[in-house]
Amino acid sequence: MKAIELAEASRQKSPNDTTLLSNLISYYAAVGKFDKALPLFRQAAALEPNSSKIALRGAELYALMNNKEEAIRLLAKAIQLGYSVESARRNPDVGPLLGDPCFPKPASNSAR
Repeated sequence: MKAIELAEASRQKSPNDTTLLSNLISYYAAVGKFDKALPLFRQAAALEPNSSKIALRGAELYALMNNKEEAIRLLAKAIQLGYSVESARRNPDVGPLLGDPCFPKPASNSAR
C-alpha cells in the first residue's frame, strides 16, 4: 500500500510525530496488520496520553481487533478528552460501541 510506504518513509525523519503515527495506525489497521498498528498506538499514546485523537485511533484499532472491552475504554476516554459523541456515532468502527450496555453512561449533571 503506497500510503503506508510514504508514511513509513516520513516516520524515519519524524519518529515522534503523533499525526503521522495516527495515520499509520489507521492504515495498518485497515489492512489487518494489527501487529504493526499496536506498537505504533502504544508509542503515540505514550507521547500524547491526553489526546482525544490518539484515544480514538486506539478505540478504532481495538474494535477492529475484536477487543470490545479495550475499544470501549478508549472510546470513553476519547469522548472525555473532547471527542464529539456525534462524530463517534458516525464512525463505523466505534459508533456501535456507544449503544453497548458496557459503555459508561454520562455522569448526571443534576444537583445533589
